[in-house]
Amino acid sequence: MTTLTHEGCRLRPADMQDAQALFEITNDAEVMRYYGLAGSFYSNLEEAADEIRWFQGLEAQGGGRWVIADSDNRYIGDIGFFDYNAENKTVELGYKLVSSHWNRGLTSFFMRQVLAWGFANRDYNRVYAYVEPENIASKAVLTRNAFVREGLLRDVERGRAGFIDLEVYSLLRREYLAA
Repeated sequence: MTTLTHEGCRLRPADMQDAQALFEITNDAEVMRYYGLAGSFYSNLEEAADEIRWFQGLEAQGGGRWVIADSDNRYIGDIGFFDYNAENKTVELGYKLVSSHWNRGLTSFFMRQVLAWGFANRDYNRVYAYVEPENIASKAVLTRNAFVREGLLRDVERGRAGFIDLEVYSLLRREYLAA
């Protein structure tokens, strides 16, 4: 992927040197507040290394996940596609970013980049994201990037305090191309 920079940050492939920073972000309660149980609050570096290996294998599975790196090439977050369904040409979009870089437009900027890559290089018809109803910032990022709220899935996922609802947002290929 050809990457553009924003405020000195850029996308790059994940490597094992990112495991420590990934471990730290997955244990940041503020960042993980709306993240669910999967991929959060790792108990050791090996769990973070497993996620890096997962990132590295996603392209072969029809997805792709990239590190958001700061001007010193340090991991500050990640963004990309996973759970590709070849029959229906759907894929989930996920992302996280250290709180020190929130409200600077980084997630929106890099979301536009990965969406451009996904619709140009993959046969995606529908990109979707799940968001906890209380996560106002994430919903704003999605709607700024032309995602449409489809509805609410009630008690669909286990969270730290029990089952949680998730809103579904999506962007269709025809909508992306028309924008």
